Amino acid sequence: MVNCKRFNPIDLAQWTQGAWTHLPSEIIQNFCFDTRLLKANECFLALKTDHNDGHVYVEQAQQWGATAAIVERKLPCPLPQLIVSNTLQALQRIAFHYRNTLPTEIFAITGSCGKTTAKELLALLLDLEKTFKTPDNFNNRLGVPLSLTQIDPHQHAQAVIEIGISKPHEMETLAKMVRPNTSILLNVGPAHIGNFNDDIEQLTKEKMTLFQFSKNNIFLPDALLKYFMPPHDCQTYTIAQVTPQHIPNKSPIHHLCYTAQAMPYGWQLQLYNGIHHCTFTLPFRIGTGQVDTFVHMLQVALECKIPADILQQRLNRWTPVYRRGEWLHIDNKHYFVDCYNANPLSFADSLQHFQKEISPHVPRCYVLGSMAELGSKSSFYHRQIAQSIQHTSQDVFVLIGDFMDDMKAGLLDQNIQNTQIKVFKTTQEAKAFLTTLPLAYFFLKGSHRYHLETCLPTG
Repeated sequence: MVNCKRFNPIDLAQWTQGAWTHLPSEIIQNFCFDTRLLKANECFLALKTDHNDGHVYVEQAQQWGATAAIVERKLPCPLPQLIVSNTLQALQRIAFHYRNTLPTEIFAITGSCGKTTAKELLALLLDLEKTFKTPDNFNNRLGVPLSLTQIDPHQHAQAVIEIGISKPHEMETLAKMVRPNTSILLNVGPAHIGNFNDDIEQLTKEKMTLFQFSKNNIFLPDALLKYFMPPHDCQTYTIAQVTPQHIPNKSPIHHLCYTAQAMPYGWQLQLYNGIHHCTFTLPFRIGTGQVDTFVHMLQVALECKIPADILQQRLNRWTPVYRRGEWLHIDNKHYFVDCYNANPLSFADSLQHFQKEISPHVPRCYVLGSMAELGSKSSFYHRQIAQSIQHTSQDVFVLIGDFMDDMKAGLLDQNIQNTQIKVFKTTQEAKAFLTTLPLAYFFLKGSHRYHLETCLPTG
């Protein structure tokens, strides 16, 4: 598709309260912060971080085809420069104002785990040809405005925006930019809880700040219904008090109402909500946590009046997201790879998914990495996860990371033998050991910082 959208330089100056050194002669269609990824008609963002300063690369950006640059100080370079007080905040203001111009229907997805899978699935169900979706996992203070500014109203009837938070007050900043037509909260678990005073209530309310900026529908799991008034029927709720202030709109609240039956090939789902009563087949095996995610996205798509038979056709085309519950088969060995990130909620679901896939009597190797940002309860969560793992006397456990003593203790609590447990300081050391194992099934799960995927054979 040809990109038809354009950003008017005069608008950009007004939106950011910045000033041009001189106006660009070429059109601006997108924004980019990495000169290695620059494309034609893009404006370079000179972002300053603790580790780098994008102003160093402005001249290179011009050489590589940038139309203009947004900077915090004028540079001796002929490239048109929009001078602002803060480049990241300027991008966020651009995204905020650009969102006001968009007729595109926007769906926002947040939660402690499963956001990327949900985003990919919802885009598939809505119609990939006409739906923009957050690239990769661009879901933070930089990624969300970059995603919004890539929406082309000439091409995209709808957009699915993933929103991730790791600190207090981030949701308000992001939700103000997105102002979704539909908000979806998948779940709340102890992800980044160390940044929220180890308080799940504080984390929950932070995530539900999204609802204050939602225009129409809100979808959430049953566990969060306690934050709302009693229902008038089985599916529609009136918003009560989520934070000290009442949410200003009266968006209907939709929660999960379904039954699921595990089948040899996957799952059969029955969805109910007073209007829709539909049966769907998931022709693949996933954990029960992911079943909730699939139901969520199906309910959203049904609310958009997409026929059930069309949704089933699109479901049949689903493939797992890269390194998020993906099976890889290499040299007659089978690897369940879910190591993009990890928290107790996603860990539990991944273990359940993996253990459903193979016979409980087949020996397997668990490659387990630590989970990050769990605060004062880090030891507890690591030990708890280890205590939940189903095992045989032939299983091998490979532990990597900061809290492996706690995970090892949880395994020993289950009377797993010390000889079955191997602890390594680095992933590279673990890889050398894994090549010696005569096992056929491997489970890889841990925080992205450990790059457990590098344990996979290259063949």
